[in-house]
Amino acid sequence: MPFVLKLDRWENIRAEIEGYEGHVKRYIQNNATQIIQKARSGEYGGILYTFVGIQGPQSRIFSLEDYYLTHPTEEVLAIFDILFRRVLRAWYGQPRLRDLPLYDVYSDIFRYEDVRRWAESRYSITAADETIDLPFGLGRSANPLHFMEHILPVRRSRTWSVYEGSVHGDLNMKNVLMDDEQNLWLIDFAMTGHSHILRDVAKLESVLKLEMIPIESQERLFELVALEQVFLTPKKLGEIPSLPEGIADPDIAKAFQVVHQLRRYADTITLLDEDILQYYLALLYYTLCVPAFVSVNDYMREYAWISSSLLCEALRIHGEH
Repeated sequence: MPFVLKLDRWENIRAEIEGYEGHVKRYIQNNATQIIQKARSGEYGGILYTFVGIQGPQSRIFSLEDYYLTHPTEEVLAIFDILFRRVLRAWYGQPRLRDLPLYDVYSDIFRYEDVRRWAESRYSITAADETIDLPFGLGRSANPLHFMEHILPVRRSRTWSVYEGSVHGDLNMKNVLMDDEQNLWLIDFAMTGHSHILRDVAKLESVLKLEMIPIESQERLFELVALEQVFLTPKKLGEIPSLPEGIADPDIAKAFQVVHQLRRYADTITLLDEDILQYYLALLYYTLCVPAFVSVNDYMREYAWISSSLLCEALRIHGEH
């Protein structure tokens, strides 16, 4: 029977067990791996996961990322439909309307100090400037450093009436496993818990745009920024932007068709809540950290920086709550 053995510091293993017991075992059931054994040794520990319903020892297990990279767009869209309408439906079907301090929820940008040093070194930008010139002559827009250090702290205690639910917390495509029969399983529940209901959707959008599209030229970066601006025009969640016709680049067309479908899920799971700024704030959280990653090239860092600036511009102008 296929299994996953995970070893880590006990505090992380314990967090994963708690996420599994509180949010996965109760709701996801057969679409999550199941913990069949756990053990602790000093400061470290382990979990043994197994899969439900695997058809024999010859079944092949692979990630949603592998599937995305090797299958056409229509088949990928169908799998995302299974993920959201079947696997995650139990989480999103019981949201609670809560007053959440969303600026505080999304304030702890991963490796923010490294992002700041990168921006200062590459562009001579500091947090003092409210606006900046974007790279490649793409215009003037909000300074993400200024937003994080001067605007966000002022808004940090403000509450937004938004939906809260169970969320995975790190829903990248490596944490969704599949078999040849298109059965899906979630793994890695260390960050699973109650949080802003759009968190996982925003994470997947950022993965599609910033990990699934190799950016190796200015031309590809310009095309991405043009689409980014299209997807930042909506003023409410129910306004799903249409993809421009004639996108020649197959990688970009594929990623943004899936992003288009993710925006529909975001609108559906928030019920009658039309405030799109909550989604832009979640996107910023998963985008601004990218320049600190060692696994991306300079074009990808600059795309993430430009995207973060455009998101900050939308939040700076329209984000007075």
